[in-house]
Amino acid sequence: MGVADWMAFGGKGVGPWVADEFTTDPKILGTMDLSVEDVIALEPDLILWTRSDNTQATYDKLSAIAPTVGPPPGLSTAYGTTVEQQTELVAKALGKEAEGKALLDGLDAKFDAAIATNSNFAGKTVAIGAYSSDGYAAYVPGDARADFMTRLGFTIPAAITEKATGNFYVPVANENLNLFDADLTVLFPIFLDSSAFANDPLLRAIPSAQHGHLLILDDVSLVNAFSSGSVPGLTYAIDNAVPKFASTLGA
Repeated sequence: MGVADWMAFGGKGVGPWVADEFTTDPKILGTMDLSVEDVIALEPDLILWTRSDNTQATYDKLSAIAPTVGPPPGLSTAYGTTVEQQTELVAKALGKEAEGKALLDGLDAKFDAAIATNSNFAGKTVAIGAYSSDGYAAYVPGDARADFMTRLGFTIPAAITEKATGNFYVPVANENLNLFDADLTVLFPIFLDSSAFANDPLLRAIPSAQHGHLLILDDVSLVNAFSSGSVPGLTYAIDNAVPKFASTLGA
């Protein structure tokens, strides 16, 4: 078995919330630079490529090796496969559709409980973004993190959504950090320490930060769960991130 460790979990290439599900350690494959040779060496019976960059060239290479389940037809956004779509695609490919439905039903119940507990989320705006070596970026609807927040009742500010160009995020220049102003602002680092931006005076000057409504997520496991777009990851995020959203919003 092989796993593309696209979130740099290390170890078994998956989050700690599912690592124990492996009976043997999988081979870790490349993500952005996937090695076709490594995939061939595994002699797979099935390749799951459901949440990916959607490139036809990569799909063609993989499907020449073994039956490959790609993103849903017509999906134009890279990595835009929703948790529902991905679970249903994988469940169908494995002949475990009932188990897939049970997983999604369980996730629905978790979201319903979180929404009921936090009814004040409804109608509030949220700006969700990240800081990497490329600078700041804001996530737009269609991204797993943005969709997580909107499902809880938040809305993404129009100032962000109107800049969407078909990608799952929009770059945010330092001089435009006011785009992150919202009732709740959530930011996290990607492959960096949060100290790289947490005390940025330009960030700290935006109104939401001034009012105490800026949340910086620096727990790597929590950030990865929030970003995973999977049932186990999102379940972990509901349990551990939603209370932080509520606390910061009420600050």
